Amino acid sequence: MKNRLVHAFLFCCAIAFVQAQNPLTADEQAAVLKKSTQWPEKKRLFEAFEKNYPEHESLEALTRNFLPYDFIENNDVEGLRGFIAARPAMFDDPNLLSVIAEYMLRHNKGVYYAEELTRQAVALFPDWYEPVFTDKEEWVEHKRKVKPSVVHTYAAIMTHQKRYGEAYELLKQTIHEWEGGSSPQQNEVYVLCAVESQHLVEAKAGAEQFIRSGRSTPKIITMLREMYIAENGSDSGYNTYLATLEAEARTRRQEEIRKAFISVPAPDFLLRDTKGRPVSLADLKGKVVVLDFWATWCGPCISLFPAMKLAKDKFHANPGVVFLFINTIEARGLRLTEAQTAHRAAEFMAKKQYDFTVPVDWQNRVYEAYEVKGIPTKFIIDREGNIRHKSVGYRPGYSDEQIADELILTIEMIAGMQK
Repeated sequence: MKNRLVHAFLFCCAIAFVQAQNPLTADEQAAVLKKSTQWPEKKRLFEAFEKNYPEHESLEALTRNFLPYDFIENNDVEGLRGFIAARPAMFDDPNLLSVIAEYMLRHNKGVYYAEELTRQAVALFPDWYEPVFTDKEEWVEHKRKVKPSVVHTYAAIMTHQKRYGEAYELLKQTIHEWEGGSSPQQNEVYVLCAVESQHLVEAKAGAEQFIRSGRSTPKIITMLREMYIAENGSDSGYNTYLATLEAEARTRRQEEIRKAFISVPAPDFLLRDTKGRPVSLADLKGKVVVLDFWATWCGPCISLFPAMKLAKDKFHANPGVVFLFINTIEARGLRLTEAQTAHRAAEFMAKKQYDFTVPVDWQNRVYEAYEVKGIPTKFIIDREGNIRHKSVGYRPGYSDEQIADELILTIEMIAGMQK
């Protein structure tokens, strides 16, 4: 304990000395704050930043998108309560409160406060308005899309507390309102609540629908099997029944992927990877190339790496498919050289034991050439050098296997286009 205190003290002194000798800009202070791993020091840095730069463009993101999760990770739930209560204008967004609550539930930290946040989110929803939307109809449509997510988080917390009947009544109002369909995780909660509250007809119909749409989970399949046996007296014929549903799901998914295909010439680039080797898109002509734009500080990027590894391993013996994990916008306000940026990326990959090829876009030129607006962003380029698929963000509620399977299917479809 004594050593930890000494280490923290020396860390603070070092920061103070460096700042005194070479004052950091506001952007650099924001970057240091984000990367700090000493929780008391991070809170102190944030309070100073908030006081000194109340109008800085990074303050809202730090307040809403970073600090709440640091409170949770450090088991400081009461601190989070005070943090949110002291900044009501920053936390008047029902969707934001719901996301924070869902994170607490997923990590089983402060679920009692998570329920409080979701109740607050539901109460805020009727009068919720974001000034960024000037078109009333556009805003109404946005709220329609967000509402099911807020409701689901509340229902998931009820399910955690085994309040299945209440959760089912809440979910049945919104489960079919999701834009593009609800996630497998959300569907699983719905089926579970329907089963546990004895709404078996609705549970079976929901399970069948979710399997057909490719948005099921192993647990949904298990529950459907149990309902099938209860209804038929045995599992005779079940495998054929399930195979029919899953075949329909694959056909539907192929059609959805095909409809989303684009055809845009892929900008060429020449970068060095973390081992100093040149990586040129032109040299990969004739291959299917998967580009994954990421950074070491990007949580959603990192959360997708297990799925990306599964997909990459699937094509391990296929020289006609290449995966490039382009490290980009890594500096985030820090003054990093190409060598420093490459070292950060290589150190991360070594620590996580990922055997990925990592071109280093340290000046963000490829990021800009591909008009990337945020990460993670993925592109799949066909053998002729055309971008055929683009995806942005990650997919909460989907397992690594489901994400990998969809990516594998997309790659196989693109690879099969050229003769």
